[in-house]
Amino acid sequence: INQPDIITYNTVLAAWSKSAGYAQVPSDTKEIVGEEAAYKALELLDRIERESYQIKPDRISYSTTIAAFANAAQTCESGILMAQKADALLSRMRDHMGVEPD
Repeated sequence: INQPDIITYNTVLAAWSKSAGYAQVPSDTKEIVGEEAAYKALELLDRIERESYQIKPDRISYSTTIAAFANAAQTCESGILMAQKADALLSRMRDHMGVEPD
């Protein structure tokens, strides 16, 4: 079975990041936007770190996930928490994964 490459993963992360920029919709819809979309991006980044043996997250992976939380911060009530998550991801990117921001 062919595993997705980092470009494919980053494309999905970008989709979640864009969705995070939209405000929450009524609860009877199945759309995932705002804060929930940011956490979906984080879940995917976590999975790439844990399960991908041949590929690792790159600068784009982290930057896109950070952007998801920045986008969510503009549309949800817990904007400060979203900013803190983005900041924690920056530290994680540098300290734990050895990826430097550009």
